[in-house]
Amino acid sequence: MKYKKIDVGPYNIHLINTNKFKTVTIKINFKRKVKKSEITKRSLLSRILLESSMNYKSSRLLEIKIEELYNLSLNSSSYISGNYSVLSLSSIFLNDKYTEKNQVKNSIEFILDILLNPNVENNKFNKDSFNFAVSSLKEELESQCDNPSFYSELRANEETDKKASFSYNATGYLDDLLKIDEKNLYSYYKSVLKSDLVDVFIIGDIDEEEIKKIFSKKFKIKTIKKPSESHYDISNTYRKRIKTVCEKKPFGQSKLVMNLKVEELSKFEREYVMRVYNFILG
Repeated sequence: MKYKKIDVGPYNIHLINTNKFKTVTIKINFKRKVKKSEITKRSLLSRILLESSMNYKSSRLLEIKIEELYNLSLNSSSYISGNYSVLSLSSIFLNDKYTEKNQVKNSIEFILDILLNPNVENNKFNKDSFNFAVSSLKEELESQCDNPSFYSELRANEETDKKASFSYNATGYLDDLLKIDEKNLYSYYKSVLKSDLVDVFIIGDIDEEEIKKIFSKKFKIKTIKKPSESHYDISNTYRKRIKTVCEKKPFGQSKLVMNLKVEELSKFEREYVMRVYNFILG
């Protein structure tokens, strides 16, 4: 297994070359400092990109192309990582050695086409695709309150520190969803391509020069590369007394969540010791 980082100007490509797998995994991450007001837009954007594109104007046409690429898997997500909000597009597909010539090239070009060539009309996302993505996100947000594990953890984080990024709902908020339309979502999409920090991760038995050639030709974005800051959300406020919050909900089980802030951790303690301690407590 061999790792190499390639500077391509606006973004970095991280290659992990290994012959242990028959597949190639690719992940394209867009990240920026998390803002509560933008979380819902990023969550909705991750959904609408997989609904259609200019070359595949329906989910049916997308599925047909995916089958032609030997059932390539295509996923997107939006999540919070410490101080950053991350919008991610990922895919797993078979290597040329087990399919046919140019399978890797065609798969990557398809993924980049989905990302860079969305279904847009008059500077707005396609209405049908937008409505479907909104409906999907709205349904998930409404169902979260019925999930006792999710709800209890979210409420515990909010009560611990409402201003901290870990207290935000990474899926979004219904009130913010009502403010989004096809036009302002497309404007936000363009700002993501222009302003976010971008990293590409590729794992598999791959040709470095071929990868560089494909991305140099097909992934032309103009974002300004900036140094990435630490993801850690380090608190400066600590409560001296225990705070207890008890809510009654019509759930079949009771849920107990305990949050603790630990002061003055070293890098080693934060990255390793606390992870082990967390498992011990669990």
